[in-house]
Order: sequence, then C-alpha cells, then structure tokens
Amino acid sequence: MNKKGNRRHVTSKKSAMFSCSARAFFLVPVVMLCRCVDECACTEMFAMAAVTIVDQGGAPVDSLDISVENTMTRVSYDVSAYNSQVLAAEGQYVVFHDGFVQSIHAGGEDVTVRAFRDTALVAAGEFVFGTDACRCHIQKLSGPDTLVASFSTLP
Repeated sequence: MNKKGNRRHVTSKKSAMFSCSARAFFLVPVVMLCRCVDECACTEMFAMAAVTIVDQGGAPVDSLDISVENTMTRVSYDVSAYNSQVLAAEGQYVVFHDGFVQSIHAGGEDVTVRAFRDTALVAAGEFVFGTDACRCHIQKLSGPDTLVASFSTLP
C-alpha cells in the first residue's frame, strides 16, 4: 500500500515482458490484416465482359439468346437479365459479370458461350475468366471480342 492507503499495482519484470509480448502477438495480426484489407479495397464498379456478334457480312446481330457454361463443372451462368437491360449497342451481349466473381478461381475458368436464335445454335466461343487478386472483379483472360454468327438457310 502507498502512503494514502491505496493499493499499488506492482508489476514484476517477468509479467511486464509477458504482457508486452502477448500484446504484440495479438496486435501484429490485426495490423497485418489492416494492411491486407487496405490493399484490397474493392470499388463500387460492376465489371462486365461483353462480346459483339456479327453476321458473315459484319453487321451486328440482335435478338439472340446467350448461354454461358463453365466447361469443366458444367455450371451455367445466367446473363439474360443483363442482355435485356444493360447494353445499348447493337450486337453486343454480356457474357460474364461481377455477380460470378465468387464462383470462379482467380487463375481462371474455361467458359463456353453459345448464341441461339430460337433453338438453333448460331455462334459459340471459348473464353477464360478469372478474378483480380482481391476477388473484387472478374477479368477476361482470353477469348474473342467478336463472334461471327452462321445462319443456315432452310430449303
């Protein structure tokens, strides 16, 4: 007790060293986590990958239905809502977007895109989509920018 009758907190060197090292043990991961989070600040941007589909003469082709499928897992990705509301350019179709960022690997997934008129396949292409390192946005790693539709004429 001190002169005023209050208890004094006495800390030995050993307990002081333990508490310091314990604080360092618990604080270092938090600091490291903060650095990681700062480096991975995702933006509000919503990334989309599109393809232009043209006929054999180079004119844009509208009113096609698009199907997108993971080549390995056979998982289908629904892009129909974006194709009916987002793109205004003729012949452009969304084939992948940030809504799928958590379902693919950063290193890339092989994806097959098919375009149909009614039930007839008119164009197809192979793509690879991955994500950025922070898994914020999709990235087209490979694949064509344009697909050429082939319409067979019925006799």
